Amino acid sequence: MPSTNRFDMLSKEGQAKILALPRNKRIALEMASGATWYKYADHVISLDEFGRSAPANEVLKFFGFTPEEITKKVEAIIKDE
Repeated sequence: MPSTNRFDMLSKEGQAKILALPRNKRIALEMASGATWYKYADHVISLDEFGRSAPANEVLKFFGFTPEEITKKVEAIIKDE
């Protein structure tokens, strides 16, 4: 979803077409604070901590925001559902 503001302006029917799955089946992925996404999904994978200084790949690895770690988190969410 490129813009939550524009999404929120849609009718409930328009929103339902985009977010077809129930809340508990949605997973939001955000490379910043995930607070906004709890409005749309029960599961949010995000970076809610700031202030690290290093090459991007090192910072992402530190926070567990690599493709491998995100895959593990998504698989765990799906397994628990």
